[in-house]
This record gives sequence, structure tokens and C-alpha cells, in this order.
Amino acid sequence: MDPVMLASLSVWVKFFSDMAIDLWIEKQQEGYTPDQLKMMVASEESRKKTLDAAWEEMKANAGL
Repeated sequence: MDPVMLASLSVWVKFFSDMAIDLWIEKQQEGYTPDQLKMMVASEESRKKTLDAAWEEMKANAGL
């Protein structure tokens, strides 16, 4: 991989991990427990998998 691309990727990974940590802290300050936060994350991951599967099915049906 090109060093410039690798550096760019590293910056984006750091940005999104910092954003996730900030969101986690914000939700804890709102009173959510760690177990509730884990359930929220699992629910979002499940929703994303469902949307990804639906997108792939739509692309296949459209012949893309």
C-alpha cells in the first residue's frame, strides 16, 4: 500500500475511533449503563447487516 494512502487511512481510523469514544462517554453521561450501550451497539450492527444484505439483493436483482 502506498505510504500516503496508509497515512490517510490511519488518520480516518483515529478520527472515527475518537468519535466513537466521545459518543460512548456522552451516552454514559446521559445515564446509560455499559450494558445498555452494548445493546445499542449490537442493535446498530444488526441493522447495518440487514441494510447491507438488502442493498446487495437490490443490486443483484437490478443486474449490477
